[in-house]
Amino acid sequence: MDKQGSEHVVTPRVNASLLGVYTNQKVNFVGKVSQQSPGVIVFDSSDGTQVNIRYHNPSELEVGCIYEMIGVVSPDCSIEGEKAVPYSSNFDLEVYNKFIELAHRKYSHLFYGK
Repeated sequence: MDKQGSEHVVTPRVNASLLGVYTNQKVNFVGKVSQQSPGVIVFDSSDGTQVNIRYHNPSELEVGCIYEMIGVVSPDCSIEGEKAVPYSSNFDLEVYNKFIELAHRKYSHLFYGK
């Protein structure tokens, strides 16, 4: 517990293949913006799958740029985005995907207590 008596909630880092595991939960998702339309952004996930993200201001995100999207996973495995954090243009999504796989499998006990 923190100093104010509330428990710390871990927000898992996920790729597209893990979204179904976290339905109705808040996640951190990193990907590259590939398309925009009013209210919806299509991200290319680190594992090569496209993910739809509903976001209140899609025009603030640039096509071709990498962002971390914090939001809640919907039953259709899209994300209701709450906050977007820009990443560097030289961020390596392949290396990040390897980290995601290790964090959820071999080293899950270090990240998620599993």
